[in-house]
Amino acid sequence: MERRDARLLVVDDDPSALQHALQSLGCGCVDVASDAGCAVQSLAQEDYDLIISGWESPAISGVELLKLIRHTPRLAEVPVVVSTLMTPTLLADAASAGASAFLLRPFRLETLEELLNIFLGGHVLQLEARPSFRQ
Repeated sequence: MERRDARLLVVDDDPSALQHALQSLGCGCVDVASDAGCAVQSLAQEDYDLIISGWESPAISGVELLKLIRHTPRLAEVPVVVSTLMTPTLLADAASAGASAFLLRPFRLETLEELLNIFLGGHVLQLEARPSFRQ
């Protein structure tokens, strides 16, 4: 799959920087949701090839959103990248809930591009109990 053909969802209270970065890396369709509640609505209406989600959300927590995605048959195999400042507890919670990878903040464009290559290029990432991508 080519980046320009992939459909991505960014879930973040301020998605503009990540949306702009993804578009600059050639992603043609980047939808945004300002919180997990809005993301649930988007996920009900569209199919996505990759979801990049922050962890903090007032309505639905990041772990609840991730569990919802993993327990919905149509969405269960969609890669979900958790993008936030990481703590060991958060990392463990996200990994056990089914996170595909982590994008540590602040992120570098090269790190984001590596994630796109992995998930939109068909490579498989083995999730470990620590961040897979270091800044």
